[in-house]
Amino acid sequence: MAVLTVQFFVGEPRTDAIVRLYNKLYSNADWLPPNLGVGQPIVKPKGIDDVPIVSLTLWTEDPSAARMIWRGWRIPWKPS
Repeated sequence: MAVLTVQFFVGEPRTDAIVRLYNKLYSNADWLPPNLGVGQPIVKPKGIDDVPIVSLTLWTEDPSAARMIWRGWRIPWKPS
């Protein structure tokens, strides 16, 4: 398995860029031997909205509290 990361210029239309990427990938797929065992490429577009804005680290020295948190993420918290 290989991972290829592609970046586009800011302001470039997203749909057009993804279509060009698909065209480039599939236009070069004919050079792979058919029985090589290589699968079809999978394109997973990610935008700026897919980046997390908050990241939490839960840490405790009490093993019982850690088990409770791990069991179901039952943390009493309500956003304001």
